[in-house]
Formats: sequence, C-alpha cells, structure tokens
Amino acid sequence: MSSPSGPGGLLGQVSAETVWQVMMWMVVIIAAAMVFMVVAKFIRRAAVGQPPGPVPGLTVEQVDRMYRRGMLTEAEYERARRAAMGVPGAPPAGGTNDAEAPPKIRPDADADQET
Repeated sequence: MSSPSGPGGLLGQVSAETVWQVMMWMVVIIAAAMVFMVVAKFIRRAAVGQPPGPVPGLTVEQVDRMYRRGMLTEAEYERARRAAMGVPGAPPAGGTNDAEAPPKIRPDADADQET
C-alpha cells in the first residue's frame, strides 16, 4: 500500500508552481482579513466616539454651581468637590456607601432661588 505523500500519491502529482500559488493566495487572504479587522476597528471607534470607559462624575464647576444655588450643604459641597477633583481618599462621584453618600439635591432649592 502506498501513502498519499509517496511517489505515486496525490501530493506527488502537484507541481511546485501550484504549491507556490496556493501559498501566495493563502498569504493574500490572511493579509486581507487583517486589513479588514483594522478598518473595522477604526470604523467602530469613529461610530462610537470614545472607547468605553468609566463614566465621569460631576465636574468642579457643576459642584460649585449646585452649592451656590443652595442644593448642597457645606459638608456635601466639600466632599463632592474633593471627589470631582480626584483627590486621593475622596469618595467616588457616585458614592459607594451610606457614610459617604453622594450629595442629596433638595427639590425645593430651585424654588427658593426663584422667589
């Protein structure tokens, strides 16, 4: 019994030129797939905008404005301002526990300003 790769087998009947053509087309297909993936990545970034990441909290300007409108107490203002500035040890802008809860917005604060 002869093997397929032996002198009388299937691979023995394929010319060297055919092998090189197959290898060349394999490289072309792999390169085209890689180019397609890179282009798709750039299109996705352009469509989405920024890559996914943490949602930013309040800015210092927003915290200052809320304090001036009477929406925050002084303690809440200081805590929120430190968090907005990214001071180490400050609670995150969203707050994670009851002791360091995010500032509570009083619904009547806007009504006080209008009168």
